[in-house]
Amino acid sequence: NKDPDFIVETFETASVKGQYPLGNVTAPSGVWIFDQVLVYGLEPKDWRPMSPRMVGINNRDAAIPGPGFIQSRFDINGLKRIRVEFVSHNDPLDIGPVFRVEVQISTNNGTTWTSLGTKDTGKSQIETADFSPNIAASEKVLVKIINRSPQPPGVTTQLFRGNRVNLLKVTLEQK
Repeated sequence: NKDPDFIVETFETASVKGQYPLGNVTAPSGVWIFDQVLVYGLEPKDWRPMSPRMVGINNRDAAIPGPGFIQSRFDINGLKRIRVEFVSHNDPLDIGPVFRVEVQISTNNGTTWTSLGTKDTGKSQIETADFSPNIAASEKVLVKIINRSPQPPGVTTQLFRGNRVNLLKVTLEQK
């Protein structure tokens, strides 16, 4: 995307991160922090190769408690609008019924965060969280996207990772 007012990130050409613990991912838009999120090209249950897989709220695995999130490590020059396209992870353990993404922003380099809201969807239904915070161009903004999907009922396996979601696209419209 060559329009300077829009940052569009799909992570399809990002660096690979094949484990859930905290780490950096380099993508065309810049460097992102991924915590309890992975991205790689070999998992047939992901919606598509290189769609970041985010752990949901996970009460059953202390090593990966969730919720997973990604956060920009680069400044966005103001923020007119943000759109986050997401879908449930295509695995039988990720049963829903609710898959939820929260979008937060920080205008003080991550010291504090403000929630723009959440968006819910059902199993295998692509949804877009769409918010228009209208932050002035003079403000430097960081963005955080969090998987707030609640723990599904009735799943007892220790390997369970919460209701995971795949991120498909993040669109940041700068002021």
